[in-house]
This record gives sequence, structure tokens and C-alpha cells, in this order.
Amino acid sequence: MTPAVTNEPAAPWGRRLWRDRGRIGIAVGVLALDQLSKAWIAARLPFNTYGEGSIVVIPGFFYLVHVGNTG
Repeated sequence: MTPAVTNEPAAPWGRRLWRDRGRIGIAVGVLALDQLSKAWIAARLPFNTYGEGSIVVIPGFFYLVHVGNTG
């Protein structure tokens, strides 16, 4: 059985924003956590902290380091 085709216009942008507020909230939260973690790493660790200056989270598996992208 095929669904009925309607010629109704799309919902106005304000209504779509209200409907998608949960997804927008999650996206804003992830962006905020990303920026906060970057600021924390920049303030806490010196640049190029491979080895001695890294923060051990899970020994032998997960370390926090401060590196840069050269291009």
C-alpha cells in the first residue's frame, strides 16, 4: 500500500526549530563540551606533550596530549 501524497507546504522554520529543539540542544552541548575541553587542555598542558607531559587516563591505552596540526 502506498502512502497518500499531499501538497501541503513545509512547516515554517520557527515550527521546525521548535520540533527539532532536542537535536539542536544536543548539538550545542557537544560543541560547548568540545570547546571547553580544548580550552582546558591548552591551559593545563604545555604544547607538544608527547610522553613526559601527558595526562594518563587509562595506563598503556589512553593519554591526553597537547599537539597542533601543522597543515
